[in-house]
Amino acid sequence: MRKHKLAFIIGVDMRRSFVFVALLLIISMLCGCSQNGNGVIVQKPTVALEAGVSAEKAFEELNAQSEYSEIKFNDVFDVVAALENGKTDYAIVDSYQLESLKKYNDVNIRVEKELDYKADYCLYFSSENEKLRESFDFAIKELKNDGTFENIKKAFIQSYEYDNTIIDPVNGKLVMLCVSDERTYDGVAFGMDFYMIREITAMLGYELDFVSVDFDELFIKLENGEGDFVGGAVEFTQERASSYLASESYYSDNYYLVTNE
Repeated sequence: MRKHKLAFIIGVDMRRSFVFVALLLIISMLCGCSQNGNGVIVQKPTVALEAGVSAEKAFEELNAQSEYSEIKFNDVFDVVAALENGKTDYAIVDSYQLESLKKYNDVNIRVEKELDYKADYCLYFSSENEKLRESFDFAIKELKNDGTFENIKKAFIQSYEYDNTIIDPVNGKLVMLCVSDERTYDGVAFGMDFYMIREITAMLGYELDFVSVDFDELFIKLENGEGDFVGGAVEFTQERASSYLASESYYSDNYYLVTNE
């Protein structure tokens, strides 16, 4: 009888131990912790990033090499503030953000490493618009080769402004579908990639108009003929390229893991 009672007590204790260990594992996962080789729970380093496809893909590749815990923000300035205030160990920024932060923000940040992930931005056309896509490809190559795109990037880092080429819209107007956001000034789309796209259409003799929509509606409206192409910091993916005509990349971005000095 004593043996059975002792076995029962041991069994209960073992079940309690398993429950306790399971709870510890769940808590550690929620808190961004992991176990090392000795079974000791350790806190994962935190990485702040701006919510969005590109930064999140950069984090996924980083996390595949080492274990990190992510903290998402809606704006890169909130990302930097978290780093500055010690709320995160690291942050992920792209090359343009890095240059801008160095110039305009009194932030002592150090590049820990350049990440493997690289984002290529392009324009998407419906399958019926192959000739227009080909003309855009020609203009993109020309503007890359003559340094126009690089000059826009440098000008935008310096002053957030660039004087686009004045055009005679001999070929009429094109409508670009882009994501709704705050990047407008007096109702005009505002951002480095918008300046680049204006130069493409200017070279081809088109006036450019912008229609802002929710991201989920971009390609639906393109299919419905409500715009001539999709653009404005839209990343190239094989999945999209299999359904739509993708242009040459007009801009590429590298991503960096940064920390406080």
